[in-house]
Amino acid sequence: MKRVISCLLTITLLMSLFVNTYAAGISNVDAGKAIFLSDPIPQDAIDYAKSQVGSHVNLLYRATMFRNDEVRTTSVSWENLYLGNGFYKYRLDENKNVYPEEDICFPVYNDTEIILCLLVYKTDKGDWSATCSPQYANDSYIYETQFMFKEDGYIYIDQYDEMFVCSDKGLKFICNADNTIDQNEPRQVPELETQAVLSKKLRSLKKELQRRAYKSDALCKINLIPIESARPTKSGGPNGFIENLPNRKIFLLDYCTLPQTDLSGNQNGLCWAASVGTMIRYRTGNRTLTQTKIADDYNVSYSTGVFGLNTPLKVLHDYGETQYQILNAGLGTNVQIMHNINNQFPIYMDVGRKPIAFERHALTIVGYWFDNGTMIIMYWNSGTLSCETTSFLGMNTEVTYNGHQWLWNKTIYIPLN
Repeated sequence: MKRVISCLLTITLLMSLFVNTYAAGISNVDAGKAIFLSDPIPQDAIDYAKSQVGSHVNLLYRATMFRNDEVRTTSVSWENLYLGNGFYKYRLDENKNVYPEEDICFPVYNDTEIILCLLVYKTDKGDWSATCSPQYANDSYIYETQFMFKEDGYIYIDQYDEMFVCSDKGLKFICNADNTIDQNEPRQVPELETQAVLSKKLRSLKKELQRRAYKSDALCKINLIPIESARPTKSGGPNGFIENLPNRKIFLLDYCTLPQTDLSGNQNGLCWAASVGTMIRYRTGNRTLTQTKIADDYNVSYSTGVFGLNTPLKVLHDYGETQYQILNAGLGTNVQIMHNINNQFPIYMDVGRKPIAFERHALTIVGYWFDNGTMIIMYWNSGTLSCETTSFLGMNTEVTYNGHQWLWNKTIYIPLN
């Protein structure tokens, strides 16, 4: 697996530093000789983020604040929300070239705390899409583990307290903090400072950036729409809704969702079992079924998971959910989404990591928000232990997970007929 260098080249933090907020370039700051770099954020990506963020955030607000189990997020007040400027995350490829990832991260602030990230990207069809997730929403991601500045002709990249140094010509990797030098780099490498000196320098520069950030950076305010309907429940049957309106429906997931971890809490290939287990727990009221029991009962290794959808479908049928069928594609219309969610049937969403989809992940669709011809779907992600949202684009629907785009191309659902 490639080493991920998720650098903060962030317009989010630098709005007050640039004459033109969205222009590529560099700017001097007060902290020493350092200058900070930024790639341009397309204006149409900014416009798309501003137009979509309200629906994404309102869905996740309902999914987190109106739960009464251990998944509820109690530390976030959701009172003063706004969208910050976007930035690119960066990677180091096998040739040690630094390049931006496809998605642009727009942080969602609650006052000065980042609670979500709206990840905006283009699909293979050229359409803008977005995934909203708490996965990257923490100060360590924004301020501590991702940082980049330029000094004396070299690019310094800080990730998880490890320092990398690149040349400023094409961002070619040279060496890291322990002075391991790339012998293919012809430029003379200066003697690097110790890790302690580098860390001290970074702390002072980060403090300066933090001082300049926050509310001065707002692209737009995000308004929360009040909950407008009571959530019905049915003893011994489906768990009901948090909100049940013609244009939006959000499942009540109290004590339904499962992680993809084993009994020791280690991440494993149990996303498929967590997904079908979540579906069964929601549909039947079963509160003892776990992802490990499903894997054990069907003799599936925790580490390898399943190939295809036959085993997940068999589990559903064995637990009485015989209406479910397999579709070897993503759902093509919002009518299919609405038919399943309206009738309280969670949808098993099988996604493949692009470009070849050999690596797969299972998600569980548990709600939607439909407004002005645009649908946002919400799903439970057992890998992040949270609900997330993405733009529904029919068979071109994608999600962002662990820094990669994943295409929806297999489904377990209830057909229209």
